[in-house]
Amino acid sequence: MYELRPEGLDFLGSAPVIHVFEGDVAAPRKAVFALVADTASWAQWFPGFRRGSYGAPPETGTQVGMPRSIVIGPGVRIEEHVAAWDEPERYAYGVERTSVPMANALVEAWDLTEIDVPGSPGGGTRVKWTFAIDPKWPMRLTTPLAPPVLGFLFRKALRKLEAAAQAG
Repeated sequence: MYELRPEGLDFLGSAPVIHVFEGDVAAPRKAVFALVADTASWAQWFPGFRRGSYGAPPETGTQVGMPRSIVIGPGVRIEEHVAAWDEPERYAYGVERTSVPMANALVEAWDLTEIDVPGSPGGGTRVKWTFAIDPKWPMRLTTPLAPPVLGFLFRKALRKLEAAAQAG
């Protein structure tokens, strides 16, 4: 496993490369947060996500710092820690180790804001995903491709996230 430099939430605004994506879902913010914070559910709604788990079951007040392990794509393993769990507004994590040398540092945040969505009982949610990275040399070559690829994944994820949140 490759070790990454630890960074805090301030990295979301100071990283060498920052990608921000936003979209709206016709589902209540509380339901959206529940899915975003449930690492095991990501395989249902985030493309390429295979599986994920916490080091221990999340308990109120003890989530920040909790380890999170995920597998994406064809066997890419990532070990993270929860950097923010501000229900129902923000869920963030910092990457500690990866099975591929992709970054020197990486922090991601999901910010959720209540919005009005006509015809949606319970309202809607504006979802903002911030992907802050200090990419390693090989990944720097792909930096121009990141916005369209990550944007495509985000839009696809939002459609599935909306369906999962509505199904409750």
